[in-house]
Amino acid sequence: MSSAAPLLTTLAARGEGPPLFLAPSVGTTPLSLVRLARSIVPALEVYAFAYAGLEDDSPAHDTFEAMASACVDELVAKCPEGPCLVGGHCLGGAVAHAITHELEARGRTVSRLVVMDSVAPLPADASGPMDADVEDHARRAIADVVERTLSHSGTFSPEMFRRLAGLLKLHIEAGAAYRAQPIRAPLCV
Repeated sequence: MSSAAPLLTTLAARGEGPPLFLAPSVGTTPLSLVRLARSIVPALEVYAFAYAGLEDDSPAHDTFEAMASACVDELVAKCPEGPCLVGGHCLGGAVAHAITHELEARGRTVSRLVVMDSVAPLPADASGPMDADVEDHARRAIADVVERTLSHSGTFSPEMFRRLAGLLKLHIEAGAAYRAQPIRAPLCV
């Protein structure tokens, strides 16, 4: 693990069963998932990942695979044994898929992948004009949501606005480039 700022935040400290690790929507912090984490019944131990470079000067990850690798390093340090649950919101659902794939590649068991209001990543074997159209449409849709969100963000300083806009652009490109590899974990949408 590098000396960059930690990515993992505890949202709910006590619960039964395997812990849940969440990826928030890009451009948001783990705090956007606090109410969700604390409303799960039965209670679970819940953690969420931050995105490098959003709130600090850490270098941002430019691929979902790089994000997943950094997240899994911290997940394994926190939870070295046993199965876990992984989830994500919006584009964080695709990040959660990449995390699940990375965990399984490292021999870990993911009991379930949960995606909420998420953008489905293209499969690894996607190619051809139809897939290019789908990718282009997804990129435009995500960019539109980002633009609308940023247009209502008058509370940001110009520096923070530039940082957030740059990070969102990087993450949109990473999301458009991501190709989902097969996973064994059951998926819950």
